[in-house]
Amino acid sequence: MKFSSFDYMKMANDDSAIAVEGELLKKCQQIELSVVDDLASICEKYNINYTLGGGSALGAVRHQGMIPWDDDIDINIFRKDCEKFITALENEYPNKYWIHTPEKTKNYGLLFLQIRLKGTIMRGREDIDTNECGIGVDIFPYENTYDNKLLRIMHGCLCMAMKFCLSCRKIWEHRDFNMRLVRGDPEGEKSIKIKSLIGAITSIFSIDDWTHGTIRCCKMNKNNDSKFVAIPSGRKQFLGEIYRRDEIADTELVPFDGRKYRLTKAVDQYMKKLYGNYMQIPSIEKREHHIVYELDFGVYE
Repeated sequence: MKFSSFDYMKMANDDSAIAVEGELLKKCQQIELSVVDDLASICEKYNINYTLGGGSALGAVRHQGMIPWDDDIDINIFRKDCEKFITALENEYPNKYWIHTPEKTKNYGLLFLQIRLKGTIMRGREDIDTNECGIGVDIFPYENTYDNKLLRIMHGCLCMAMKFCLSCRKIWEHRDFNMRLVRGDPEGEKSIKIKSLIGAITSIFSIDDWTHGTIRCCKMNKNNDSKFVAIPSGRKQFLGEIYRRDEIADTELVPFDGRKYRLTKAVDQYMKKLYGNYMQIPSIEKREHHIVYELDFGVYE
């Protein structure tokens, strides 16, 4: 049994969810691309090194745009640029976006940033406790980590342990909802039950306490010139997403749905680490999707 709930939640089903497909999916993708247009222009203007990440990087390589069935976009930036990026976004678009961060957003429980478009709604499983759930983009920071291998492993293990406790605490908070998502999947149900039990034990501290403690661990290395970086909030966890800074930072503009965004030149290494044989199209039943309970394009209809 895998304790990680990532795969279970990506493949989960729920009768109350909205199927984001067809014209709904196309409209979501169009709005998300318009958000990335804003974010990419800010990064270029303020000399912030960014790159498409995760499934968006995969889409750039395999489809020259968004994965046809995907409904989100991921961007990676270096930790040292996060505050600069947020300040620039607030200055350039002061009333257009909600900016969610683990340091400042109450009851957030995530280790990456979210940029959500005001005037829209795309409520997913992480948005139970907020109304600031517009269509948007996820920003995953590259965290500094240690050049010494032993220290790097210790850093990774600490971050992963803290993140696991945070995940358990969140699952316990909404245990009935999470059990409903994996109903009928014996492995998923077992994982959620165990994590809910651990979450009950860790509930002595709030979700905010665990979030702030975990992000402090992720940010504990202050050396912005370290040879290695990691993405603790990535799909492969800290130890599965360690990269050489110089390789991952070298980017180029690539075609992406009629525009050009930046992608690391070390994309083959990056893709193999995340997906293995990344050029193989998955079968329909293995395609990842996100659960959406409310969808409204608002003024962007």
